[in-house]
Amino acid sequence: MWWTLVSIAAVSVRAQQAAPSITLSTVIASPSAPLSQPLPSQVPLPPKQAWCPSEIFCAGPLLQTVNVANIYVDPKTFVDKPTNASAQSVLAAFNALGVVNGTNTTVTEGQIVDFVDTQFQGEGLELEGLPLDSFNPSPAFIENVTDPLVKAFTQTVHGFWPQLIRGTNRSTLCDGSSCESSLIPLNHTFVVPGGRFREQYYWDSFWIVEGLLESELYSVVNDTLQNFMDELERFGFIPNGGRIYYLNRSQPPLFIQMLYRYVTVSGDTTILERALPLAEKELTWWQTNRSVNVTLTSNFSSSSNTTSLNASTTHHLYHYSVNNSAPRPESYLTDYHTANPPVLLPNGSAATDGSVQVILDEEGRSALYAELASGAETGWDYTARWVKGLSDRVVEVGVSSNASSTPILGNTSISSNTTTTTTTVEQVAGVQVSYGPQNANWTLRDLAIRDTIPVDLNSILYKNHVLLAELYNISFVNCSSPSPEKGAAVAKAAARHLKAADALKEGILSVFWNPQKLAFYDFSLSSGEQHTVFSVAAFYPYWAGIYPAELFTARGGEDVSGGDDAEGVDQDRAFGAFASVNLVLRRYNGTFPSTFVSVPSVSNSNTTTDREATGLQWDAPNTWPPHQYIVLQALRGLRSLLPDANVSVSSSIPNATDSFSLVPPGQLGLAEAELTPQPISATANATSDINVLNGTVSNGGNSSTQGWVETLERELANRYVASVLCSWHATGGSIEGILPKLSDQELNVTNSVGNTGNMFEKFSYLDIDVAGQGGEYTVQAGFGWTNGVLLWVAARYGDVLVAPTCPDLLNEAAATGSG
Repeated sequence: MWWTLVSIAAVSVRAQQAAPSITLSTVIASPSAPLSQPLPSQVPLPPKQAWCPSEIFCAGPLLQTVNVANIYVDPKTFVDKPTNASAQSVLAAFNALGVVNGTNTTVTEGQIVDFVDTQFQGEGLELEGLPLDSFNPSPAFIENVTDPLVKAFTQTVHGFWPQLIRGTNRSTLCDGSSCESSLIPLNHTFVVPGGRFREQYYWDSFWIVEGLLESELYSVVNDTLQNFMDELERFGFIPNGGRIYYLNRSQPPLFIQMLYRYVTVSGDTTILERALPLAEKELTWWQTNRSVNVTLTSNFSSSSNTTSLNASTTHHLYHYSVNNSAPRPESYLTDYHTANPPVLLPNGSAATDGSVQVILDEEGRSALYAELASGAETGWDYTARWVKGLSDRVVEVGVSSNASSTPILGNTSISSNTTTTTTTVEQVAGVQVSYGPQNANWTLRDLAIRDTIPVDLNSILYKNHVLLAELYNISFVNCSSPSPEKGAAVAKAAARHLKAADALKEGILSVFWNPQKLAFYDFSLSSGEQHTVFSVAAFYPYWAGIYPAELFTARGGEDVSGGDDAEGVDQDRAFGAFASVNLVLRRYNGTFPSTFVSVPSVSNSNTTTDREATGLQWDAPNTWPPHQYIVLQALRGLRSLLPDANVSVSSSIPNATDSFSLVPPGQLGLAEAELTPQPISATANATSDINVLNGTVSNGGNSSTQGWVETLERELANRYVASVLCSWHATGGSIEGILPKLSDQELNVTNSVGNTGNMFEKFSYLDIDVAGQGGEYTVQAGFGWTNGVLLWVAARYGDVLVAPTCPDLLNEAAATGSG
């Protein structure tokens, strides 16, 4: 719970239209070694990257040497610094140090610090804050919020936008001759996520746009889209972010969906004349660079206990696969150490943790660097979804025909080539499930992202085709000079995209859907089988509008989701698909995690009771604002999928003493004993559902007579507000006359004395007054998508949101021994 972060304070509405002042505090170099110490030796330089031509900010001797010196905690700091002079001058100063591929052992840490301080400016100097002339301090949606505290907090978050508005500062922009910078200059206003993310980012912008639309900042949304269209024209795709070191990868392709939301909310159809051809260009880039044919062999099965599903068929699907053979410039030292551990051991020697270290050759390093960059393209950098030995764990459902209804847990030791792990067997609802061993000594070297066909990416692209077809129709309806020829062309384009959507839908249902576990899973190209890690990505197909036939009762058993033949929702199966949401809300204090994965502790890997988090930021215990949006949209889609007369979603949540028993056997890929426990004190964990109240859950809003779908929506929406508000308050946030600032004694627990509240990028499902943890960088505040999802939630659930009960920081500190 200790952090030091830049905070964002509520801005007085009387001063909203002024350009915000941006405090640019250059990070002071803090080398990890004495200034007089020579630099460590270096491994050979990676190949030059054709897509990144800079000799300063891209792979080469200068970038590697500065990173090996390790003078900044965050490697991104250096590559965001414009030079003080021309590239030629800076390179000459570097060459004068005499460093040649790490062979000069006399260059010291102090010389590198002096070189950077002399030759480079402060990071982020090319950007400036801009005024929001159209800012409305009280947009209409705020009136939807009935609770006084939640309403005041929503108004406060709405007021954060002026602090995140940026534009390119033309007066300080490098021209390529007097100085050089990694910035990709943008022509229009944009919103930054916050913290180290000081430029525009691709997939972050989707949830930022959702919030901007609620705030009625349509011109900022238009500018955001114009920037993306400029990049599509210039590069042929939308890069990960607004720096040249992102030019080898994109991110989840959400431009078309931002465009659709903007057009349908604002009513501005004039943008479509420019946007539609560029939307086609983006889809072509993904088709050309990221698509692959997936052929289901005759022995393919969506689970170990079912017959072949659509065997011997080929589906055209998509994956993340970046062409890269060097460390990412913004994470250079991190990647460098992943490929080349600081303490080198003889090939095959055991490290102190028992793992076996393999020294990589150039081919191995290049392959690893491609995996690391591909992970960044997914947006989920990193997660057990992508790790061999975790994502492909064997999970067998129904391995025994004589299972009793009594839950049984047992362990069977199995030796792997890296460690002794365990197989766990349990019985849930009369079904026996066997969970194979996990590798406790996995590392990021075990990434298999390019081999993975992700369910969420394909769901996004499916929805892109559906929405683009609708945008073509909208463009014709609003055309100033319609003609039969235009109508025919529009109809042809729309039909082409609907056909592509149908093909993707068939692939998604055939390849990713598991009818026995009632969930979607990623797919492995090399094994030809589904992964067994359950993640929040399983809800993306529902968000995209794909609901498998197994969730409906129908005549003939065909896929009738959304069709006229549907007789209604199969309550048991539909609830089973969302039972993990119910489990989180009743067993944990926060919102829905990215995955549930925990791993055997390397200190004692022979038991299933001694477990720990993976430490990857897109795994438990971390929860992310975009994913709460996805789960809520999936639930909303289920509720509104069919005409009211044909849908029966009025049943309540099934009665059970343990929410885990309601999850379909094998769905989570973990035995109940392998789930991360909810701490209730410094020495005790909860062993069952601890948040169940009469008709609701803790911080889940007021009980009602709603059916289970609306109940889960209400509870998750309230829990998200609780996570955002409580962590903001715990780090110094306050609202005059409504929410007093905590005492210095309380704020000292979170190291937030003098702070004014942090809007974090991620949270924890174990504790709602802290940020998430893990990952390659420190916790970031700001934060664009957190704000956007909060406003979206307030706009849709304002009448059922209630003031949360935040944890008492002093009691927590006493219980955990912190503070």
